[in-house]
Parts: sequence; structure tokens; C-alpha cells
Amino acid sequence: MSSVRLPENGAPCYIARVSSEAAMPENRYDLRQEPDGTWTVFDIFTGMPALVNEVEQVGLELEQADDLVDLLNLLYIRRRSGSVH
Repeated sequence: MSSVRLPENGAPCYIARVSSEAAMPENRYDLRQEPDGTWTVFDIFTGMPALVNEVEQVGLELEQADDLVDLLNLLYIRRRSGSVH
């Protein structure tokens, strides 16, 4: 994970996730830090918080949000490729 620098104006902080592999354009979810220091998992196409069992994924700790982003993107890629049962 890349280092985090908080904006001084209190605006949400978006994380650029960098890996050794080429960026996967299939990803649908990412995370952002909110002004209160918590993290939100959001849909990059809508900008809205991701829903899991109809619950917005907001107010998370960084580790929770990061793990959830990885899981949701994996499920999204599998759904698009037709390999989720």
C-alpha cells in the first residue's frame, strides 16, 4: 500500500493503490479517508459507499477497508468473468 498524506483542508483523502502488476481496470471499488479519520469503501463508478448486505461500508478502520476493497474487487472480477457460482 502506498503512503497516506492527509489533506490540510479536511477534504476526503483518496488512496492511489499501487502494485507490482499493471493496474487492473476491472476494479470497481476503492477506499477513501474521511475527515474524521475513518475509511469508506466506495464504488469508483458512482462515488457512493459500497453496500454489503444493504449496509454502507463507512466508518471503517484502514485494515478493514483495505481488506474489503480487495475482496469486493475479486468478487466483481469473478462475476464479470463468469466464474462465481
